[in-house]
Amino acid sequence: MKRKYKVNDLFFKRWSNNMAYILGLWFTDGNTDGVSDFSISQHKRDKYILINILKEMGSNNPLHLDKNNYSFRIYSKEIVSDILKLGGCSRKSLVVDFPKIPRKYLSSFIRGLWDGDGSISYNKHAKGYFSYFTSGSKRFIYKFHSVLKDNIIGLKGCICYDCRQMPSGKQTVTYNLKLGINETRRLREFIYKGKDQLRLDRKHNRFVNAGKVNVCCRDKIYLNFNDAKIYVGKLGLKSLSEWKEYCKRGGQTRKYTN
Repeated sequence: MKRKYKVNDLFFKRWSNNMAYILGLWFTDGNTDGVSDFSISQHKRDKYILINILKEMGSNNPLHLDKNNYSFRIYSKEIVSDILKLGGCSRKSLVVDFPKIPRKYLSSFIRGLWDGDGSISYNKHAKGYFSYFTSGSKRFIYKFHSVLKDNIIGLKGCICYDCRQMPSGKQTVTYNLKLGINETRRLREFIYKGKDQLRLDRKHNRFVNAGKVNVCCRDKIYLNFNDAKIYVGKLGLKSLSEWKEYCKRGGQTRKYTN
């Protein structure tokens, strides 16, 4: 039977930054029946990201609007099989585990996760941006937290949970990873490394507005006395006052006259 819509069935067999991003977004905002149905949904304001994803996957599948959300559905046994091999599963919200991602593509995968179930917002009392990630899977959120700490210097964060009782009487638990002001800046430096990569512009713009990373003393690397003396000599600086002025100018040297 001839297929109605085309798609690159081999898309998830080869790693790339955009493949990793799409996989991350699927882990948060996607679904599968575990056989042949692969889908991703987004709010209607972010329709363009779905269009870009379909283009990346070589698909001409249409988008469908349901209330405030657009989605696409691709039928491909090969794609679903690869998604399962990469750690995905059907009905994944409460049970999915954090998958094994090649280090080279980890930042793109995490960018996809954050564009799905992550958020960044301004706190007027703290006068800075905080970022959050929410998951219904305890094993996923704790492994994700561990991966972030292992790959982003100075990132700590904290996890808390929210337990709610549904009208049916059943209790649901969601886990929230919270990153502080400077940690949010560090996250930005990690997930936005390359150009022309898939991303949600509205979240990227908030990350940009989060400001510069404040480097803590524990993150700095100090030279020993002899190496520092050689370094300063090459800059042409001859006194402490000249060094302080050099630092104030952001590392720009100038010619000094006696």
